[in-house]
Amino acid sequence: MGEWLMTVRRDWFGCPECGERLLPEVWRCGRGHTFDCVDGVVRLFSRAFASEFLPFQEQFEQYRAGQGLTIGEPGAYAALPFGEATRGQFEWRLRQYDLALVRRLLAGRGGRQRVLEVGAWNGWLTHWLAGDGHEVTAVDYFADAFDGLGAMRHYGQRWLAVQMDLEDLGALPANYDVVIVNRCLQFFTDPLAATAQAQARLAAGGMLLLTGLAFMRDTAGAAQRAAAFRAHLQGQGISYFKTFKGYLDFEDFAALHGAGVRLRWMQPLLLANLKSWLSGSRPRYYYGLGMGR
Repeated sequence: MGEWLMTVRRDWFGCPECGERLLPEVWRCGRGHTFDCVDGVVRLFSRAFASEFLPFQEQFEQYRAGQGLTIGEPGAYAALPFGEATRGQFEWRLRQYDLALVRRLLAGRGGRQRVLEVGAWNGWLTHWLAGDGHEVTAVDYFADAFDGLGAMRHYGQRWLAVQMDLEDLGALPANYDVVIVNRCLQFFTDPLAATAQAQARLAAGGMLLLTGLAFMRDTAGAAQRAAAFRAHLQGQGISYFKTFKGYLDFEDFAALHGAGVRLRWMQPLLLANLKSWLSGSRPRYYYGLGMGR
């Protein structure tokens, strides 16, 4: 269904059940399929996907909360990716670099942009883009109030938040000026297909931005770590609802490059990238740029 939607529709949302046009005000299609909007988050799940995903969502959210992996203080969100809640954490330092990159690239395009953010998570990037005056649609699998799209309530801005299957973006319009795949390409079943699908959401002249690309040379070690984490979750009674590698390697690099994505080093991580030439266990950090077709 998603493929034909991507080719025929540019300025409206489609029903994930039947492909008919959805009325955003009521999130209902002409065939009577209705989708809930709870606390500002629209759930665009087909019944088939919901039956597979929702049991995993409940288990995974409980696991992350139990492990202390969420930010439980509402007042901390407005400062993200900065602030005391994230001080000294390497992953949040990477997000700070991403924020500077994204804002610079969007400022270079001039004026208000229609932005689709894929993998928006808890809104750490979204709230800056909305605050800069851009029209943002944020999509993710999760809608938790502290670990998903529901965290929008902790910010001073508002945007369109859509909970959906990120493997099928066909329900979304194809008229965005900018599509950002936010640090999540490694969690797609097929990263190259996911990139093409994100690119298909762009208007002519639009910009695709892939952030958080960390390519591994030591694929055996990366695969072992990914398998160990999956086994750990299974030991907690949690099984993923889809299959993915969980890391990017230089085969992915070649595939993205061959598809026309311009892969560029993250300048703040220049030293780390140089060190990766000496140690195969170190990732090499890039971002990717593509254009609408």
